[in-house]
Parts: sequence; C-alpha cells; structure tokens
Amino acid sequence: MDKNEAINKAIDEAIRHDILTDYLRKHRAELLDMTFFEYNEEMHIKAIRDEAFEEAAEQYASQLAEKDDQLAEKDDQLSEKDEEIARLKARLAKTDRIWRTFPDKKEGEDQQGFKMQGSSSKANL
Repeated sequence: MDKNEAINKAIDEAIRHDILTDYLRKHRAELLDMTFFEYNEEMHIKAIRDEAFEEAAEQYASQLAEKDDQLAEKDDQLSEKDEEIARLKARLAKTDRIWRTFPDKKEGEDQQGFKMQGSSSKANL
C-alpha cells in the first residue's frame, strides 16, 4: 500500500468511526496534499515565530493607534488652552490700553480720581 492509499484509508476509517467527519469530508484533498510534504521542524518553528511576530505587530499597531488618538486629543486640549491664553492676553492688553488713557492720579486719589479716606491731603480736613 502506498502513502496515498494509506492516508485515504485512515481518513475513511476516521469518518466511519465518526471522528472529525465534517472536517475530513470538507478538507480531504487538502489533507492529502499536506501529507506528501515531510515534516520539517526548522520550517515549523519559523512558521510559529512568524505567526507570533505578526500577532505582536498587530497588537503593537493597535496600541500605537490608541496612543496616537490620545496624543491627538491632548494636542487638541493644548490648542484650546493656547487659544484661551491668547484671548486673555488680548483682553489684558485692551484693559491696559484703557487704563493708560486715564490721567495720572494725585497722591491720595483712587483709580477713579476720588479722594481716599485717611489721605494726608488738606482738603480732607
């Protein structure tokens, strides 16, 4: 009995004993093709490593995408804060310009030019 016949017989026996019946019927041709290749441990180990590498790369890509999203969100938050700072600086500059338009105050006057209590001015006496 040659290898092909032995494999077919093993598949038939498994099917007859209801072992992996659906799978064996569906993939018989693939199984026959695969069994003609000799097992190569080095290739098997390489295939496992390649598969593990691909899984790790996918996980890394997923984590990287997540971190990129987080950084983009933080960047947006920083931009909003920068805009708020710019608005506040403009408001402060405008307020400063307004205050500079007032004449210099005399000693004992508040910012509106009114006499302050407790000043040493003779007018308060």
